[in-house]
Amino acid sequence: MSSNLTDRPGILSLHHVALMAADLDATVDFYSRILGFEELQTPEGAAEKGIRWFDLGGGRALHLVKLPGDFRPPDGSRAHFAVEVDDADAWRRYLEGKGVETTRPLIEIYRAKRFFFQDPSGNLGEFVQWLAPD
Repeated sequence: MSSNLTDRPGILSLHHVALMAADLDATVDFYSRILGFEELQTPEGAAEKGIRWFDLGGGRALHLVKLPGDFRPPDGSRAHFAVEVDDADAWRRYLEGKGVETTRPLIEIYRAKRFFFQDPSGNLGEFVQWLAPD
């Protein structure tokens, strides 16, 4: 499928990702206490609606959105977000030391170290470290 995108406006970067959270308190605790993500001031009115924001650096953010009920992503879902890190092995050891289960990816990407983890609401996250070419 080919497409002519010469008239399309440009994209600068991904700004934020929003994840659903069945247990907002446990999920906020995971991202702040376990992963060490800095929580941002949530805009007025958003916190009351069950929305929390975290800084991912470079103007990028992670949003957590409280859902009513006990939503969980379906078993086997590969929907996820990924964060680039400088040392995937160190992150894996750190998370496993905190009792977080990590898994290897189903498909290896050349020149990258990466692994997956789940937050308390069942959202899948990935940490990826791009390696220098040989």
